[in-house]
Amino acid sequence: MRGLHLGQRGQAVTEYAVAVAFLTTVLFVPFVNDPDGGGRLSIFMLFVKAFDIYINSFHSVITLPIP
Repeated sequence: MRGLHLGQRGQAVTEYAVAVAFLTTVLFVPFVNDPDGGGRLSIFMLFVKAFDIYINSFHSVITLPIP
């Protein structure tokens, strides 16, 4: 019975490695067209650009000279 658990543990590690490799490829390989026309971007970089736009907008509102 002990050998069965070791084989299943090895299969789980393999499945985990395949899932991590797939997610890494999807997130970090540039295959999405840049909305600004600058070539291709990864999904991760699109999230970074969106966060940068959000932070810049937030900073603009916070620094308004409203008494």
